[in-house]
Amino acid sequence: MIRTFLAFALGLLVLAAPAHAADIATIGCIGDKVSPDLRARLAGDYEARLREPGRELDAALDDQLIAFGKECRARHGWSEAATNSAVAWTRSTIALPAAEKFARARGLDVDAVWRIWRATPAATRTRQLQDADLSVLGQALQAAGLFKKEGDPTIIGRLVAYMNTNEFCRVDFING
Repeated sequence: MIRTFLAFALGLLVLAAPAHAADIATIGCIGDKVSPDLRARLAGDYEARLREPGRELDAALDDQLIAFGKECRARHGWSEAATNSAVAWTRSTIALPAAEKFARARGLDVDAVWRIWRATPAATRTRQLQDADLSVLGQALQAAGLFKKEGDPTIIGRLVAYMNTNEFCRVDFING
């Protein structure tokens, strides 16, 4: 009975383990395929979404990232989960500088946001943020006096979301 249970439990562990851990050195494959023109259009789309909260991501631009993801998956043998993480990571690497530029132009202290983000425990930063995490971060950002004008919480929230996506997608990518 115990052997049967252990065999079953070990079988579940094998099923739960990632089929193929992706090599972190290849996560930039999608970004390497993005032309300067496409990168500028994507950054512009992210900036427009900051100006117009609720605006949807330009699906045609996003489809190009997804197509590059499929090419990189075939080239590097990524799992579907690793591919999805690499696409999301690429989005965040393009969106984050655009969001920083937009926030700075509005007079927001992006360096203070980064300091608060980096002071957040690594175990929190490297997983998708939960409501409790967002509450703690929001309180820290508010206590730092970063929410001065209407719209500031939304812009800073996007910055934090891109920072978080960049970190947790790297972990998810590796875990495939």
